[in-house]
This record gives sequence, structure tokens and C-alpha cells, in this order.
Amino acid sequence: MRAAACLSGLAEVVCGVLAVVEYRREQRMNEPEPPWVVAPEVLDVGEVPVGDRVLTFEMTNPADRPRRIVGLNEGCAGTVCIRSRHHGQVTVGPGETFRYECDLKVREPGPFDLRIAVFLEDGGIRTVEIGARGTGR
Repeated sequence: MRAAACLSGLAEVVCGVLAVVEYRREQRMNEPEPPWVVAPEVLDVGEVPVGDRVLTFEMTNPADRPRRIVGLNEGCAGTVCIRSRHHGQVTVGPGETFRYECDLKVREPGPFDLRIAVFLEDGGIRTVEIGARGTGR
């Protein structure tokens, strides 16, 4: 009888602990994850010759789970074109920083101010904008 009562009490304690663990996990799931950290937010390339050059920026995942960089909007705007050097999605581990590289093609002399949209898997697809500005010569 005592053993059954002891086991019954132990089961209540275990169930109580499991309930607390589940509650805390649900609370964490309802909290928004920290946003990606992008550096620099604006790439000032200064004066660059007409032609191709590589732009590099860093994306840091401060979350406690892996997340993905889905890609960026490739194409031309005004006198410049942008294209990712990474084909497909890139998974960035928790706390890791990834150096994202893209090709910038300056087609004509003159100033440019480009907005690059980077698409991130962040509990859905989210867009972060990075600027690139300079002057083609």
C-alpha cells in the first residue's frame, strides 16, 4: 500500500515537472525570435570603374536554431546590376555569421544608389534591405 502511495506521489511530481517544462517551451515558442543582424546595412563602395566587382556583407543568426537565407532580388536598377554568388538557399547555424557575396556590375559612369532585398526564412519569408551606393567612373 505504501509503495503504491509513494509511486502515486512520485507520478504527480513527475507530471508537475513535465507540465512546467511544456509551459516554458510554449512560452519560448510564442516569443519572437531575434532578428537577423546585417552588417553593414549600407555598402558605400565609393568610386568604382565600370565593370564587375564583388560586394560582401555579413548576416548573423542570433536565434537558437538554424535559419536560412533564401536568396536576394537579382536584376538591374538604373546603371547597375546585382547577382548572388550563392546558388540555392544557405543555412546559417545558431549564433553563426555568414559572409554573403554578390556580383555588382556597374554598366555606366555616374552615381548609383541600390536597394538589395535579401529574403530570409524567419518563421515565414521576411525581407531585409541592404543598400549599395557609389559612383561608376
